[in-house]
Amino acid sequence: MDASKEGAPWPGYVKAAVGNLAKAGDKRIDAVFFPFTGYGQHPRVKQHQDNAKILTAFIRKKTGW
Repeated sequence: MDASKEGAPWPGYVKAAVGNLAKAGDKRIDAVFFPFTGYGQHPRVKQHQDNAKILTAFIRKKTGW
């Protein structure tokens, strides 16, 4: 799972799509990117746990919870 690996085009594609949707009036959409850990396969439990912490912090900041 190397979509966020440095130089990968995918984060840019997602940012552009989210930006286009926001311009079209959808202010509820956003994106969060998890850091590439060097492990190029499907994340293991530890990576899921780390990503959950990142996502939780992102949601808390966005919602003020």
